[in-house]
Parts: sequence; structure tokens; C-alpha cells
Amino acid sequence: MLQYAISGLTVGVIYALVAIGYNVIYNVTEIINFAQGEFVMLGGLFAVFFVGTLRLPIAVAFFGAIIATGCIGFAMDRFVIQRARDTSVLSLIIITIAISILLKGTAMFCWGKDPYVLPAFSSGGPLLFGGAAIQRQALWVVGVSILVVICLTVFFRRSVYGKAMLACADNPMRRG
Repeated sequence: MLQYAISGLTVGVIYALVAIGYNVIYNVTEIINFAQGEFVMLGGLFAVFFVGTLRLPIAVAFFGAIIATGCIGFAMDRFVIQRARDTSVLSLIIITIAISILLKGTAMFCWGKDPYVLPAFSSGGPLLFGGAAIQRQALWVVGVSILVVICLTVFFRRSVYGKAMLACADNPMRRG
């Protein structure tokens, strides 16, 4: 039972990070970005590309995947969403669905449909705790997720841009 709880917690933390992304985007823009899941997929596929094809170390591939995925998100916002800002919310939602389909199709074209595996961030076998085996990768997932939540909290409470985003979420009628 403990093994299932640990596995469920690890997967739940990943889903929580995706939910945070949905929440931040919705609170600021009032649209649901249906391409959000594809950005998670792209991050993983870029990491696989950087490790498998370019033979970069896993840590470099991790940050490279974040930067590459962020650039695609920036391009999506700059060249598609910003140009459609004056349309209805429904139109923006349909645009994010179209981007989702485009990203899925492009990913299948570039990487195929086969599953990929990244090497573990840490070497060594699983840690045994109360009869359950805890993969070292699960500790990385939970640790990095905690770090992301702390960084987002500091960003929204301390930075001018973060406070502006919270203000937009608080009072959507005053958006510029």
C-alpha cells in the first residue's frame, strides 16, 4: 500500500505542476490554454532529443528543454495569441486547441509515436522505506516541484511583474 501511495504522490505532484500552469494562465488571461499539456510533452521530448541525439548531460538537457519549450511558448504568445487579443474568448480557446493539435502533429512527425526513456538524474538503485521502493527519480520530481512552487511564490509576492499578474487576476476589468 505504501508503494502505491508513493507512486501516486509522485504522479500527483507532476499533475499539480501542470495545474499550476493552467491556473496562472487562466487567472491572467481568462482563457484556458488547451495546449498546456502539449508543452509538458514538448519539454520531455526536447530533453530526450538533447540527451539522445546531441549527447548532452542530463542536467544540461533539463535546462535546455525548459529554454526550448519556453521559446515555443513565447512564439505562440507573440505571433498567435497577441494578434488575436481583440477576438472573443471562445476564439482564443479555439486557437489554443488548434495550437495543441499542431504541436501534437509536429511532435509525432519529428519524434514518432514510440515512447522514450530519459536516463535517471541520479545513479544507484531505489531507496527502501517501510517495505516500499522509492526511485531516486521520484525524489527529484518532488524536490524540483517544491523548488518551482517556492520560486513561483517568491515571484508573485516580490517581483513587480508577478504583482502585476496578480493584480490582473484580481481585477480583470483593468487590463491594459
